[in-house]
Amino acid sequence: MLNPFPAFRLASIVLCFPLLTGTVPATESPEPIRVGVTDSPPFSYQAPDGSWTGLSVTLWDDIALSLGIEYEFRSTTVSELLDSLREGELDVGAAALVVTSEREEFMNFSHTFLSGGLSVATRAAEQSLWLAIIERLVTWQFAAAVGGLALLLAGIGFLVWLAERRGNKEQFGGSAVEGIGSGFWWSAVTMTTVGYGDKAPVTVPGRLIGLCWMFASILLISVFTGAIASALTVSTIAPRISSFNDLYRARVGVVAGSQAENFLTQEGIAHRAYPGTRAGLRAVAGGELDGFVNDASLLRYFVRNEFPGDIIVLDNEFRIGFHAIGLRRGFPLQDEINLELLRAIESDAWQPTVRRFIGSEH
Repeated sequence: MLNPFPAFRLASIVLCFPLLTGTVPATESPEPIRVGVTDSPPFSYQAPDGSWTGLSVTLWDDIALSLGIEYEFRSTTVSELLDSLREGELDVGAAALVVTSEREEFMNFSHTFLSGGLSVATRAAEQSLWLAIIERLVTWQFAAAVGGLALLLAGIGFLVWLAERRGNKEQFGGSAVEGIGSGFWWSAVTMTTVGYGDKAPVTVPGRLIGLCWMFASILLISVFTGAIASALTVSTIAPRISSFNDLYRARVGVVAGSQAENFLTQEGIAHRAYPGTRAGLRAVAGGELDGFVNDASLLRYFVRNEFPGDIIVLDNEFRIGFHAIGLRRGFPLQDEINLELLRAIESDAWQPTVRRFIGSEH
């Protein structure tokens, strides 16, 4: 019978040799988690020192610190971030991500941490009064109003001519065309209260028509003048876009691959895609766009810090959504991340953090 002990001692020596010599093979440390970030303040953006910050980034920093995990930021665009999460090239997305059913088809989301909606950034139509007058005059609506007024003056002139053509031939005589023309002239100068006195009805029917037309003219000229003044005032101080319905007839921009682009496509609103919010707002400030649609918090941040006085953000919001941290499919730490996220937003420090980045809108 063979003695097993020599073999056992030999195996023990082989296994213990690295410990005795201090040459233990180093185990591979896990690679840091890949976190995608975009230039989408106030949710994610680079500080002056080059570090990444923002509401989403700060929340992720707190979660990672609590879980004791290592990570590295990778700068990308919104569309590239979504594609990378779809392909598994990124593990986490800490940016301005809104939960949608379309995105849920290829990625996961953490619990939501902030609600918000879309809004429109637009440039106020601060133009000269003369330019506003020209724009208002060269319209089909104005032409139709002038045409209707001309027909009314011609009708009153025709009635006066019928009443005066025999008893007042000196002022309303001649051919029918000449007589109606004289009546048109009289009705026009009477309505405008100019009253040159070169023509005036002398018959009883003609004077009754004239009396009625004088009182009607006071009301008509007041309404006409007020409508023009109101239209010109609104055109000089009102924004290009004042409601959601204005988007259908305006030049609108969005961030490529964003929730806003999907929404405008669904609504059938023509739009142009831009790589980021800053580029879109520059197009609005330069007159290339009438409005730019994006998350209201993002728009207010940029306008407050980079376009004060040049661009305004509408107060009304639409397509309310919820912000969350994006996760690739099968990411093993999703449950742990959700737990730490809930603890973070339930803490006393969360609301001051929101106000620091978002402002007083929330």
